[in-house]
Amino acid sequence: MAVPTLVTDASNDEVVSSDETHSSTGEQGYNVERAPLERRWKRKQAKHQRVKVLLANRRSVRAAADKRQRPHAEQRAICEANAEAAMLKLEQRRRQR
Repeated sequence: MAVPTLVTDASNDEVVSSDETHSSTGEQGYNVERAPLERRWKRKQAKHQRVKVLLANRRSVRAAADKRQRPHAEQRAICEANAEAAMLKLEQRRRQR
């Protein structure tokens, strides 16, 4: 692994690394003072990405739960309707007697 060497840019006296490529501009070397800001930005972006994934997972889990519960709710409604229909038939038979 190459060890980065620090050189002074003569045009504006900033310390730049000669072995690195600037991540946002693609220029050779990057401002060493700016490195913590870039790391913070990358951490923030990674956190936002994790939050996006968690929210997407939560949405898909809810959707899956809805899909699992929907047939049960439909079956329950059918059973209740059948039970009501059966009770009506039973009452009609009793009245006929």
